[in-house]
Amino acid sequence: MADGDFEKTVKLTPGGAPQGQPDMDKTVKLNAPAAPAPVKLTPAQSAPGHDIAAIAALLPPEAPAKKGGALKLILGLVIVLALVGGAWYAAPALVLKQSAKTAEAGDHAKAAKMLKFVVMVRPLKQENYLAEYGKELRHSSDLAGSKAALEAALKIDPNHAMAVREMGLTAHAQGNGAAAFDFLNRAYKANPGDREVLILAAQSAFDAKNFKDALPLYQDLVKSGGTAQEYFNLGLMLKNAGKNDEAVAAYQNSLNKGGSSIGAHKMLAKISMEKGDYEKAMMHCEAEMPNAPNDMELSSMLAESALKGADHSFNKRDYKGAAGLLERGLKVQTNESDDIHYEAARAYAKMKKTKDVLNHLKQAFALNGALKKAARGDRDFTALRKNPQFQKLVR
Repeated sequence: MADGDFEKTVKLTPGGAPQGQPDMDKTVKLNAPAAPAPVKLTPAQSAPGHDIAAIAALLPPEAPAKKGGALKLILGLVIVLALVGGAWYAAPALVLKQSAKTAEAGDHAKAAKMLKFVVMVRPLKQENYLAEYGKELRHSSDLAGSKAALEAALKIDPNHAMAVREMGLTAHAQGNGAAAFDFLNRAYKANPGDREVLILAAQSAFDAKNFKDALPLYQDLVKSGGTAQEYFNLGLMLKNAGKNDEAVAAYQNSLNKGGSSIGAHKMLAKISMEKGDYEKAMMHCEAEMPNAPNDMELSSMLAESALKGADHSFNKRDYKGAAGLLERGLKVQTNESDDIHYEAARAYAKMKKTKDVLNHLKQAFALNGALKKAARGDRDFTALRKNPQFQKLVR
């Protein structure tokens, strides 16, 4: 018998048989229904008499596709890189800000160390950080390190304003006047309002005796009010350029600013001598002498001015004026003192002041005995030829 087939004998009772039918036994063969063919379901179909959603819920979850896993990995890497990149971009700026506060507090060495770390990670706009690093190294007195950092910044951007400025300041601190001027002058042209750069650019050119380039810088400098020294330097350059009248004004401004001790009077004396105003030259020499008592050039200028001024007075027959100038010329001992004494004796002889004549001749001969012969033949002493004291002096 086939699977599922079975026989069963049933007894039909009157209650289960049609009316009027006798009771009977009946054997019935029952066959199980054939199994239906498998049904393949699609998302748009459902099995007859069943809910596809309910069936799907009973199925185990489908494993993720390999492609989706790769995307998630890539996305994770992108996020990590973004975080790292953000930190790389933001962290240097934060360190720069903190280093500025540290520098303001006066700890430039610590600020330089902070910036050194930033420079090592090569941030965006690295030249800005290198310039700041060079600045803090300069303030820390590491001039060689400052120069190296600034050169690196200028290699990236040759016209980086801060790096150019700091390079000039560093060169100035190193005593390299030529390099200092080159960079500071560039910085000043880029920012004419930077007075510190203007001052140092002018000074660097002046120290290097580059008066041609220094002159316009000093002229710009004093427009807004210069110091006594700046006016003095300006006077030197104007005099060197042959602009004596402008130089006199500059020296006078130096004196007005309290620059009497830095040589302004001496320079005014030189200009006065060149102009032939010997009395004014003497006045400036006398004013300068307390500040430079051992200045031999100044003493010689005083003596020379006295002699030349006296000669002019002689020509005008102003013997009293001549004597006065010569007496002033004798306030300091110089190589010309013998001549000044002799000329003073002549002036007093014109005024017939015998005592003063003999006194000056005595001092002149003590300094230079050769003047005795000149005195014996000098017509200015004709009236004294019979004077025993004169005869004794010129003997």
